[in-house]
Amino acid sequence: MNGVFVWDLNFASLFKRIEESDGKLELIIATNPNLEGEATSMFLCEEIAQRKLKHKVKITRLSRGLSSGYIEFADTMSLVSALRERKEI
Repeated sequence: MNGVFVWDLNFASLFKRIEESDGKLELIIATNPNLEGEATSMFLCEEIAQRKLKHKVKITRLSRGLSSGYIEFADTMSLVSALRERKEI
């Protein structure tokens, strides 16, 4: 979307960190609730499943209660609340 492609983002190092992990990790997806954010979230979930890394990572996302809906405009307390109320996906 908007000229940003998967290969423009540094997902290779993320997948490498998951693969090399000795324990279970938590991946917190904190994307904006728009088409680009949803596409990124879906890509990450599908890629982790295809790479058979689901057993190594718990995937969660921030709750949807941010007042503006967009992370860059959120105040500290809203971000803390969204993090505390995150949901597993």
